[in-house]
Amino acid sequence: MVQINTILLAKEHLQAKIAEAKEIPDPQPTDNTKAKKYWIHGTVRNYTQFPIKVGEYYADSGRYEEWPKDIEGFKVGAFSFVNRDNAWAAASGGNSWILMLEPDTDFNIALGFTAPMNGSYKSAVVESRKPEDGYDNASENGRSFISQDGYSGKDEAGSAATIKFECVSTG
Repeated sequence: MVQINTILLAKEHLQAKIAEAKEIPDPQPTDNTKAKKYWIHGTVRNYTQFPIKVGEYYADSGRYEEWPKDIEGFKVGAFSFVNRDNAWAAASGGNSWILMLEPDTDFNIALGFTAPMNGSYKSAVVESRKPEDGYDNASENGRSFISQDGYSGKDEAGSAATIKFECVSTG
């Protein structure tokens, strides 16, 4: 268990904020993105009180049409990854994200995605700082996990609280 000093939202407050965040519509890909032969439009939903910072990226093939941006707590972000212009290749890669719990405590995830020339679209989310790990674990059905570590502190009422993070990608 990792001890943190950040005041955690009480369960009822957290549930209300998550419900509000679930009402935010998914950002849509641009017409430029959709005009590409191979493309991925990733949506990142932050159902936590913590900001998510963009980490590193990995491009097996392709490039960002819309770069990932940091995401505040209970907000939604997106990115688009497409095949390169004038290149006979698909759009496949990964990126990493850092959930900033405190200045010296973070939780890392890596997303992987493929829009291959042959085969099926795949995605993954794994607990890692390396975007290649997300890419290497991409599957047609996506992946999910619950954080290995729990994070303990106090909630708004001063009661002991522990959180874990559930991360999900869809295929």
